[in-house]
Amino acid sequence: MNTLRQIAMIAVQFFTTNLTAKIISLLAAFALYYYLDSQKNIEKTVSAQLELLNMPEFLIPANEIPQAVDVSISGPKSIIESVNNKNTLAYVDLKDTLSGKHSFKVELKNKKYKYLNILRITPSSITIQLDMIKSKTVPVNPKLTSVPEQGAIITGYRITPPQVQISGPESILAEINVIETEPVSLEGINADYEINVSLNRSSYSRIKMPEKRLRLKIFIQSKYIERVFTRIPVTVLNLDGKLTVENTQDLVLEKVNMLLPRTDAFSFNKDLLAFFIDLQNISEKGEYNVPVMTRGEEYIIKSIFPETINIQVKKK
Repeated sequence: MNTLRQIAMIAVQFFTTNLTAKIISLLAAFALYYYLDSQKNIEKTVSAQLELLNMPEFLIPANEIPQAVDVSISGPKSIIESVNNKNTLAYVDLKDTLSGKHSFKVELKNKKYKYLNILRITPSSITIQLDMIKSKTVPVNPKLTSVPEQGAIITGYRITPPQVQISGPESILAEINVIETEPVSLEGINADYEINVSLNRSSYSRIKMPEKRLRLKIFIQSKYIERVFTRIPVTVLNLDGKLTVENTQDLVLEKVNMLLPRTDAFSFNKDLLAFFIDLQNISEKGEYNVPVMTRGEEYIIKSIFPETINIQVKKK
């Protein structure tokens, strides 16, 4: 029991004697710990945006250049943590370079790198094909992604202006003889179609071309001509032999709207049309409203009027 009391008194004396000095020592220990921790070396990989510096005015890259490189670094934690994708820049210097294929070493611009160890840059060098900048005038063709409505055909098109001037790397320009527009859909179109279109830049990423939109008119002609026929007789089919229909001479269609092949449209004989009402399900006298049907499957019937007919059925 006396031993426990002695231990307690020693503990009280420790925490109450020179308390200020002990607190300062404790804070100093924490500060030293965090300082040493911040100085520990760690590794990190960031993405550095790649810039082309000192590009000669008369030259242009003919190949695709990566937009960024990966930079692996190591160094004090306090500095490493402040390095990120936004403040990390890489570059290649093209000063005094002539046309042709060249390999350039990738350099870093961030001043913080002088305090860090650069483990690796991926890729560490960039191959660039530098071409002379040339210009040429080429025709423009529409890029059509679908066909017109069934029964319609494209007979031609007109683009204003019909040609445009483009510029870019000489080697790429030599392979381009025509420029396409952005995709144009003709789905559901059955007549002349006019629209403003842009050039299809996605297919020519290394080429400079006009930004102004062009006027495209596509000439579309239907294979068919619409014609309207009137007073077309309707016949009665499958009538029970014990029944009769009153006033069959009045069974007519007031109007039939048709699409006929262009070559036959004006020589077509309306007597070839066959419309009927089917009474096979009628076995009793009375008044009925029945649909009008046709056997002319080779014709394109757009509409008929009326679509149904009222009839009076009686027993013989």
